[in-house]
Amino acid sequence: MAALNTYRDTPRLGSEHLMDYPVKAGVVCYQGALVGIQSGFLVPATAATGILIMGRCEQTLDNSTGIDGAIHGAVLTDYAFCWDNSTTAGDIITQANVGALCYAKDDHTVGVQSAGRSAAGRVVKVDNSGVWVISGLEYL
Repeated sequence: MAALNTYRDTPRLGSEHLMDYPVKAGVVCYQGALVGIQSGFLVPATAATGILIMGRCEQTLDNSTGIDGAIHGAVLTDYAFCWDNSTTAGDIITQANVGALCYAKDDHTVGVQSAGRSAAGRVVKVDNSGVWVISGLEYL
């Protein structure tokens, strides 16, 4: 196909970066948690590889007794959210890490260590509130 030479009304999924995902069986994603996609289903972030971190869960999603995809839930992506900084020596995010990837330690904590963890996104700010991270496909 040829390159565009005029305006194109490109379709998009979601509304204001709010995406709907099916939830993995046996998990609870709490409102405000750092969440991602694993094997096609929404899960809370953990210290594990293979999770594509997407953003913040917008409501508590309890699929602890359901099958894969029994419920769906909204994730706000492509915004910077403030997460807790790791307190483990050698894993603490500092101002020097702004612009770099950080890694999920759990569903509300990030650190600099990548071994055995999924990328949570890019550090955009570090302050007394915590670590501001922007997550989503284009930031990993």
